[in-house]
Amino acid sequence: MKTITAVILFISLFSISFTKSVSAEISKSKPLLTLTLRKAVQLALKRNPGIKGLENSLKINQEKIGIAKSFLLPKIFVQEAGIGTNDPAYAFSLKLEQRRFSLSDLLGAPGTFNNPSPVSDFRTSLFLEEPIYMPTAKTEVKTADLMYQAQKENFYLDQQKLAFQVIQTWLMIKTARDYVKTADKGVHDAEAHLKLAQKLYQSGIGLYSDTLRAFTAVKQAEQKFIQASTRYQVSKLFLGYLLGINHPVQILIGRKGKSVFFHRHLKFYIHQWKKRDDLKSLLIQLSAAKKRIHLAQESYSPTLSFEGSYNLHDYRYPFGIEANDWEVMLEANLNLFEGRRRREKLRIAREQQKELQEQYIQFQNAVQLKVKKAYLEVKEAQKNVTLAEAAVKSSEEGVRLVQLRYQNSLSPFLDLLDAQVSLDHSRSLLVSAKNQYLTALYRFFYQTGNLLKIITLKAATKGDDPEGEKKNGP
Repeated sequence: MKTITAVILFISLFSISFTKSVSAEISKSKPLLTLTLRKAVQLALKRNPGIKGLENSLKINQEKIGIAKSFLLPKIFVQEAGIGTNDPAYAFSLKLEQRRFSLSDLLGAPGTFNNPSPVSDFRTSLFLEEPIYMPTAKTEVKTADLMYQAQKENFYLDQQKLAFQVIQTWLMIKTARDYVKTADKGVHDAEAHLKLAQKLYQSGIGLYSDTLRAFTAVKQAEQKFIQASTRYQVSKLFLGYLLGINHPVQILIGRKGKSVFFHRHLKFYIHQWKKRDDLKSLLIQLSAAKKRIHLAQESYSPTLSFEGSYNLHDYRYPFGIEANDWEVMLEANLNLFEGRRRREKLRIAREQQKELQEQYIQFQNAVQLKVKKAYLEVKEAQKNVTLAEAAVKSSEEGVRLVQLRYQNSLSPFLDLLDAQVSLDHSRSLLVSAKNQYLTALYRFFYQTGNLLKIITLKAATKGDDPEGEKKNGP
């Protein structure tokens, strides 16, 4: 029996040293980057590939404004054309343009007129086209600018989404680290119970079965510690993925901030939902839809433009200057009828405007619902943190009392194991409750459209930071 006890003691000591080595390895590992929450969000907004792609898409839409404006600007282009013909009228006109018509060309008339010899001409022309009145082009510019502004607001919304993802991952790392600490406490408590069971057994007071149960509890606690450590490492890798980095990222937490301080200001942010980027985007899209109606109506309007050209002629080689001429023209166009296309376009534009109007109203109602729901979830999560803290204190006191009773042979070892399981569970619930509270808090700011303002707030009041970053810290 003493041999078995010695074996159990040896395995226990080995497992203790293994757990400590794992803990030391985790604590000694130094990721390449250690970031506060604010720095993590700022870095993600700069380096995340998805955000970079959206920035490029935004630039593309900005360039579309320039394309629309180009239809209002003059067009200047050069043309070089080589012509050869024996067409009577064309050949006669080419000679006139080249200033080569002479008395000899009249000899043999009318035969030389009806069957002229081939005539060639190299024409170098400079053309100018200037729109004077083009209402549809002006509306196209305004519409393109509105669509760019709408996409810009959507880009800000995508930034908010990325920031919320980074915050959730950052909090996941914080929670995973707290779970590691909780699991480590569970291992130490289980080891203390094992030593107590072995001591009582060796003194002849305890049971050998208590020693086995304690040993099993140690192994189970070590398993939880290893699982928590793995989740901790994986969550750091995922944060690196969001930041566009291919290695783990460590988080940095300063002093413990009082998150409850935020709660006193939540009612102020409830009424800030109207400034959300997606609502702004919908309003801008509504304005663009109205412009499309104007665009369809303006297709019935006339257009006025100026055209001019300066031409050089030479029958011998290109870009020659044997003769020159110029031409100017003022052109007005009015499209009287082209089927029902314009009328159907106008109807479609009006229906699209009505559709966006209804979407805006529905989205407003949905946003209000989400904001109120997020506010209630923050209050619920805050109360759950208070209850979880009370449960941990109660469980710790319960373990202390049961341990005293077990030492005095007044309670079985199973009661101590049950009390320890209850304490471990309470500690895990407290970690989860704190994570849920911070997640609910940031989700509330995300739903009100103020998440980036809160995160990048430089002049934060003391105690405002839920993550405990220093006031003037990075």
